[in-house]
Amino acid sequence: MDWGLKPFRFFNHWMKHPSLKLLVESKLKAWNIHGWGGYMLKEKLKRMKAEIKTWKEQNFGKIDLSIEKRKDDIYCLDVIDDAFGFNTEKVNKRSDLINELLAELKWNDSSLFQKSCAKWIVDGDCNSKLFHSFINKRNKRNEIIGLWSNNSSIDSVSVVKKEVFNHV
Repeated sequence: MDWGLKPFRFFNHWMKHPSLKLLVESKLKAWNIHGWGGYMLKEKLKRMKAEIKTWKEQNFGKIDLSIEKRKDDIYCLDVIDDAFGFNTEKVNKRSDLINELLAELKWNDSSLFQKSCAKWIVDGDCNSKLFHSFINKRNKRNEIIGLWSNNSSIDSVSVVKKEVFNHV
């Protein structure tokens, strides 16, 4: 079935990438679109979607392969260090590779987390223990357990209700 165009999904971790902000700023300054406000906004968003898709493929397109390559490179440097001894240049290179690997793992985890939340919203809760633990946590966070009124604490449910009713 043809449901039409797929919606554009924007991942929060992209905002932490240093080149995205520069891309957005440069493209918005470069485009010279004329017309009424709604049309200009639509055109800018349409063009920005295409630019961000291209940027995403360049920076995150094959992140799984990049993670595996970095792991292999670190392993090779470890083998070389074991065979030929300590080398400051290789230690620095290994340190850089580890930092890059950690950044990529963090981006990958963030992406997987956001995708899992979206999947959970679409597929539903299935009355899982995880779902109910999230709901219970949210309910506890949103619960009103007392009020401050006239510089005193009110904990009784009936008095809190009375105070809220009188306040309104």
